[in-house]
Amino acid sequence: MKKVLIITSLIAFILLAVTLGWNSLHPSETGDSQTQETEATAPDQPETETTEKPAPIADDPNDPPKERVLAPQARMPSLEDSPIESAPAVNSQEQAQSVVNEHSLQLGLGEGSKLEVLSQSKDDYGNTYYQVEQTYKELPVFGARANLEVERGKAQTLSGAWVKAIDVNTKPTYSAEKAMRMALDNRGVPIDRKVELQGAASLLIFVSDQRTHLCWKVQASLSNPMAATETYIVDAHQPEILLQEALMHR
Repeated sequence: MKKVLIITSLIAFILLAVTLGWNSLHPSETGDSQTQETEATAPDQPETETTEKPAPIADDPNDPPKERVLAPQARMPSLEDSPIESAPAVNSQEQAQSVVNEHSLQLGLGEGSKLEVLSQSKDDYGNTYYQVEQTYKELPVFGARANLEVERGKAQTLSGAWVKAIDVNTKPTYSAEKAMRMALDNRGVPIDRKVELQGAASLLIFVSDQRTHLCWKVQASLSNPMAATETYIVDAHQPEILLQEALMHR
């Protein structure tokens, strides 16, 4: 009986040893089978395509800085009050013009500029106001207007706006219609939109924040489609529209 137990135990021990030895010699078979099973059952994953964006081209530090070109903007002359110290008598438009001529020498208008008396009016207190406009070589200066104030027959003050030291070529390079068309082209307005001038064009001096311009003042409409008539102020040398208004009383 003891021999049977010993033999049985020995056989069990041998089987255990064989089993342990096999597992130690082939440790990955179980794991590999599980991995393969997982890979077989896992759903296909869509491939993600990555597109690399090209790197931005950096500005060359040696290049000069790029400046933004701005369109000229109207620069209206500032209002001033200039006392008439001698307070001369003024009872007519001719006398008013004489006073303005003498006083304008103190304003520094420069050669070619002068102030011209256009009209007169009175208030309820009996004071007279002579309306004055600045011209340069016989052309009106846009926005340059003043009043000669006369109280009790004596000139007191010249109040308004004027432009000093104007220097511009007063012979236009382009006609009004040509300048208008070129200015519209610069704005990208289609060529089939024809310019239809309304009335006669006139020249004037226009001061912007960049320079002094010789300009055409025109009333015009554009066709295709037909647009309302507007007033345009267009540079007569370097065609560009400096001012555009539906109604303008100057």
